[in-house]
Amino acid sequence: MTNKKHPARAGLRRLQLINLAIGPHRPVEAFEWLARQVPDVLFCQQIPPEAINDLADVLGMTGYPAATAEMAPKPRTAVYVRTVEQGGRLVVESSAEDCGSLYHPRSGIAVRLVVEGRPSRRWWRLASEQSCPDNSTIRLEEADWWVRWLTGEHGKDDGDREDGGQRLCTVGGSWHSFPVGDTPTTISRTVLPARRSYLGSDGKRRPDDRPDDALHQAGYCDAARWARRRFRQPRAVDFTERLGPGGGGSGRTHRIYLSEELVPAISSVRVGSIADVGGTPLPVRAEFWTQHLYSIMNRRTA
Repeated sequence: MTNKKHPARAGLRRLQLINLAIGPHRPVEAFEWLARQVPDVLFCQQIPPEAINDLADVLGMTGYPAATAEMAPKPRTAVYVRTVEQGGRLVVESSAEDCGSLYHPRSGIAVRLVVEGRPSRRWWRLASEQSCPDNSTIRLEEADWWVRWLTGEHGKDDGDREDGGQRLCTVGGSWHSFPVGDTPTTISRTVLPARRSYLGSDGKRRPDDRPDDALHQAGYCDAARWARRRFRQPRAVDFTERLGPGGGGSGRTHRIYLSEELVPAISSVRVGSIADVGGTPLPVRAEFWTQHLYSIMNRRTA
């Protein structure tokens, strides 16, 4: 945690979200790059416990790691937020969103957006996901959990759903699977058979795109695909990870999903470069128009 306040920024017309798997061997360049971006929200995966507070101090943000004692010695997920007190436009309403645990404990919070001193009517739920790399059944169960989180069956329900339907949710993650229509042509035969793949009814192993399909069928949108289609931003769907010679070469295994209702507020999405952070996985960066997002978060709910 940190109370360090970042200097006032000129870019408050937009809110910036970044997703990045930290890992234990990230070079210093990655942390320096993150600090230069001045994100409003950072979704982290695989962050070593000893680095959680250090990263918060470097960024001038408040960190909310997955709170579970048994995971203390292992890398964890975390959500970092730049609050109003830290020069941002978010206030944290709930720092204990029940995000459950299948393969890996998840971190989640709920915030309101503040414009001209007035907090938004509705909550915006933010979470970080680290999916199971080696079990396709668990990956589908994880996707089903996020579907239920969207509709209010999981996590605190404060009655903020539009027309009794979806809540305002955004989850960034290391999904260990692929987007529908953008899977590698080959899968690894040198690692565990289920790594990022599943066994079809015909007995053939295929790159796993079923979690992505389940999330889209339920009403989530992949921010990158929307930006490519809406704004013709090719960098939005660049690869985020090199999978090795047996894993198809590269893949977009790190993605940001959000409620359909939030999509019109997106202004851009792009994947960072190896030069930015010194290696893969690469960061995914999504920007939102602040005023448009604020309007969405003030709609009357059923």
